[in-house]
Amino acid sequence: MITVRTIIEETVNYVTENSIYKNLYIKPRAKEYANIPQYKGKWFLYPSIDIRSSGVDTSFWFSPEAVSIFHNNKNLFSHALSKKFGKDRVFIRKRCGYAVIVKFDKLNNKELFINDCENIKNIHSLGEQFIDMMEVCDDLVSMLGVYRSQQELEEETERGVEQLNEEWTNEKQIEFLQKNIGHELPEQETVQIIRYKRNPAVVVAARWRADGHCEECKKPAPFKRQSDGKPFLEVHHIHPLSQGGVDKIDNVKAICPNCHRKLHYGIDQ
Repeated sequence: MITVRTIIEETVNYVTENSIYKNLYIKPRAKEYANIPQYKGKWFLYPSIDIRSSGVDTSFWFSPEAVSIFHNNKNLFSHALSKKFGKDRVFIRKRCGYAVIVKFDKLNNKELFINDCENIKNIHSLGEQFIDMMEVCDDLVSMLGVYRSQQELEEETERGVEQLNEEWTNEKQIEFLQKNIGHELPEQETVQIIRYKRNPAVVVAARWRADGHCEECKKPAPFKRQSDGKPFLEVHHIHPLSQGGVDKIDNVKAICPNCHRKLHYGIDQ
């Protein structure tokens, strides 16, 4: 017997076998008609298929890394999705600050739809909707550029350094030191950066609490700030903001620059 759950599971199988979206799994909601295949991927969260008496909606949320790109280019996304699926079938909603893309198809008869899935065509159709919707948005996000945090940019450079450390011999190091002379300007790239608005009161309170000493190594601050002559300490988030950490006093340490680098890049971080 074909059931709603069977349709959902077969749709998930279809998507994972025919696209790059491999990490789907089933999570049932309280109501029988809404079973959610979830995919936590690069740009998307919570793709879902809801089969109701009124129709079928296929939807997903943008991930935090992509939602700013969407909000700054909403008309472009709306045009691309409407062109692909039809203007009256695609809706853009906003929940908790996130953009949610919904494609809705009316059902004249829910039971007929379910029974018709014995011919597998509706299951493939739902799977293709997932793939098409995600690929349209995936292409746009990639084209418009990824919003990255400053830490992610620094870590990307550090990975390049680590790779060269492994690959370069002493002879290669000497050759580079001899030849890397000149006046050529470095290449430029345009990168859209996601910034988290921080509370200055948290910074002030953390430095006051530290009382001029690093809260990691307990040593005095290495020098005084040029601006006001106070001890120089950097405020570090224990659970990074980019990973869902909060900008609260119990999630920060006032630490010296050396310990700050160590926490991000040290071998015993």
